[in-house]
Amino acid sequence: MFSESVPQAVATGSTLRSLRLGTDIAIGEVVASLRRHQSNLPLGSGPKRQPDPRSAAVSTVEAKFGERVRELRRARGWTQEDLSAASGLAVVQVSRIERGKREVRLGTIVRLLRALEAPAGALLDDLADDST
Repeated sequence: MFSESVPQAVATGSTLRSLRLGTDIAIGEVVASLRRHQSNLPLGSGPKRQPDPRSAAVSTVEAKFGERVRELRRARGWTQEDLSAASGLAVVQVSRIERGKREVRLGTIVRLLRALEAPAGALLDDLADDST
């Protein structure tokens, strides 16, 4: 009953009595307010934020780190689930790390190194050189 009367109330701008909350809703006022604040610009045509040059370097380092994690994991014949189980990280964390979508904390790096039985250099050597 309540949901059936909403479209009619929106069209007429009448006030509805909310059955759940017991409050008056002035639909016409809400619609008018939305229309006042609605932009006529197409989506995505607002002001563009300039990319931070530091974020490009960080994402490049993260992507390279992730590629190295993936290479070491595959060299062992492991799935992401296997690495997750061995490292104690969630599968979604492993996935994001490998795709370079997650900043990796030192504790996470240590867990990955132990699970992969790899020296630190296998993941970390020359990362900074690759980003410059």
